[in-house]
Amino acid sequence: MSAEIVTRINHTFCGIPPYCDYEAIVECWNTTIRDCPLCSNAGSDAILMYILLLATLIILGNSLVVASVFVMKSSRKTQDLVKASLATADMFTALHLFAVCVPYIVLTSQLTFQELNHQVIELRQSVVAKAMSTVLMFTYLSSLYHLLYMSAQRFIAIYAPFRYRNQSCSTILKHLAVLWVVVIVASTFAHWKTHLFQIRYKPEMFQFMTTVGEKEFVVSDAIAWSILVVLPYILMSGLTFATACSARKRIRQSKSLKRVDSAESQETSLIKVTCAMYLGFTITVVPIVITNFLLMAQYLKCDNLSAAFFATVHTSTLSGILNVLIYSAFDRTFRQTVRKVFYRMCGKSDSDNCRNHTNNIRLPPKGVEKPKI
Repeated sequence: MSAEIVTRINHTFCGIPPYCDYEAIVECWNTTIRDCPLCSNAGSDAILMYILLLATLIILGNSLVVASVFVMKSSRKTQDLVKASLATADMFTALHLFAVCVPYIVLTSQLTFQELNHQVIELRQSVVAKAMSTVLMFTYLSSLYHLLYMSAQRFIAIYAPFRYRNQSCSTILKHLAVLWVVVIVASTFAHWKTHLFQIRYKPEMFQFMTTVGEKEFVVSDAIAWSILVVLPYILMSGLTFATACSARKRIRQSKSLKRVDSAESQETSLIKVTCAMYLGFTITVVPIVITNFLLMAQYLKCDNLSAAFFATVHTSTLSGILNVLIYSAFDRTFRQTVRKVFYRMCGKSDSDNCRNHTNNIRLPPKGVEKPKI
């Protein structure tokens, strides 16, 4: 193989399947990746199982969140509608994993590197690439914008409690409808600026990614991109910190006065949940920022970036199940409602469960007085 061809191949494959050595591009050019000695079949199978397991957990966990909101109709509150909306958005992450990552993981192992090279070139700027990259951007922005809205709700609850309590469910639903429209429009930003962005299939991540093209950003494009992607996170951070600090101050005042009412306790619990969700989202996103910085600083190059980018990109998908774990850990009402969901799935009502609990209480034998309380 000539040096010119090798150079062209390396330009196309800036990143290969993470379970292969970079030298496999040349050594296994006409050999299927499954049969290539420089690629690990065990690594391919492990990645496939991880993606399948993660996507399944995301679907099941978020389905429980949505079901719990429908179960507690009598005690449903405005924040529960936001939870259901976020859970619905998180399920798109699992659908994206099932629809894109799983098929391409299986397909990639059956291709030679020559066929994979043609596939990467043919899919560049294709309709499939544009559609799948839009869904991927939607999964990120939907989580970001929902968390921003939840942070704003907690901020209003602390600094304008009367206004917060007067919000109706119809008002929240209107807000959520606008939020979904904004997310969908923002997810298509790369299609407005085709001269700035390139959409291509990235075999190291088994996803379609939007990357910056060869042309430089003009000031207006940089501002628009920052408003859509960066500014919401900055606002969410500011609102979360301001709310947490105010809540902490009020908790101290209440303890000093030895007066903590149920409404204040519930609001504190909601703030803890929001702060935990903000922290979880940050933890899953920061690795992507770090790897991109290392790439720009040339610490990561085409021959060693595959494993790092696969790990960081698919770490961000953990946010789809992380919110469910946070509800389970911090939200007592959610845990109780999930139990009700399982009781109904098993054909049992809450009264049946209460009756079974009563039957398990051991009564004292006859002739023995009940202990006085």
